[in-house]
This record gives sequence, C-alpha cells and structure tokens, in this order.
Amino acid sequence: MIGNLQFGEEARTVRQLIAAGGELTAVADNQVVALVRTSINQVANAASQQMYQANPDITKKYRYIATLDSRTSAICRALDGREFPYGSGPTPPQHFNCRSTTVAVVDYEGLGFEPPPPGKRASMGGQVPADMTYGEWLSKQPRSVQEDVLGSKVPYFQMLSRKHGPRDAIAKLIRDDGSELTLDDLRKRYGPAQP
Repeated sequence: MIGNLQFGEEARTVRQLIAAGGELTAVADNQVVALVRTSINQVANAASQQMYQANPDITKKYRYIATLDSRTSAICRALDGREFPYGSGPTPPQHFNCRSTTVAVVDYEGLGFEPPPPGKRASMGGQVPADMTYGEWLSKQPRSVQEDVLGSKVPYFQMLSRKHGPRDAIAKLIRDDGSELTLDDLRKRYGPAQP
C-alpha cells in the first residue's frame, strides 16, 4: 500500500496508523498486515501466471519459489524448485501469509539461445545460487537452524537426504495434502532414523 490515508485533518501512513493503535490492537494489526500480504501475493501470482501463459513460445512451465528462511511452511519448503506446466501445478499462496512466488522457466533451447548462468537468490544467511532449492539450502545450514525448521525430524531429513538428496528429502516430510508428517508417521514409513 502506497500513499497516505486521510482521517480528519491528519494524514498518516499505514504503519503510522498501526502504531497509533498501540498494544491493544497489535494482534489485529498483524492479522491485517498478513491478510494484505496474502491478498497481494494471490493477485501478483495470478497475474504472473496469466502473463507466462500468454507467451507459450517463450515459456511452457514455471518454477515454484519459496523463501529460504526458518519461517517457511512445510508445503512451500516441499514445493520450492519444482517445475510445473501452466495450469496443472500449485501456485501461491498455499496458505495464509504465504510469501512464495513463481518464476517462468524460459525455453532457451526452443528459442535457440544458450541459457545464462544461474543468478543469485536471497536466503536467511545471504545470497545463494538461484537454482538452490529449500532442501539443499537447509542441508547446508547449522544443526540449530535445521532444528528450528524441523524440530526432532532432523535425523529423518538427514537420513532421507543421503538416500534421495535434500530436495526430495524435504518433500518426503509432508503428506500429499501439504501437512507435516509426525514422528510416528515417519517411523512407520521409513523405520528408525539412521544417524
């Protein structure tokens, strides 16, 4: 939201209005900010998808991009880096307060161009290669960050990473509906976590 809101004779920004609410409205203010963020995310991603689909000679699929930090949801962690044909894959927002987005996968081969080298993307610890997925990023983080994200499921993530790679390992920690598997679910599915 850009600009000022007018109330009486005094003009204030959205942040000033929130701050004026004080402690009693802090929870409601945070919910309003989350609602606005989610709504903007939904509109922006819908517009991006329409623009991508309108250019089939340039792109035929998109890549799901999640935020590389410890607050990213399980479903977005699992979808990060996955590519989908237009109209057949999930698009953000996947949940309330979702921060994920999508990017077009340009068909350089079909266009007769050499693809450029991957750029960079932001992460909690600084810039990383643009093609690094959430699972790959998490596997390179200290144990404390992994525990902050996965809790007591870290041994399963590490075991599954060794077997399937970190990108697929992070996806194996969730159900088909996007909810997280419990430790009991993981034990039943994969047996005891091997160090």
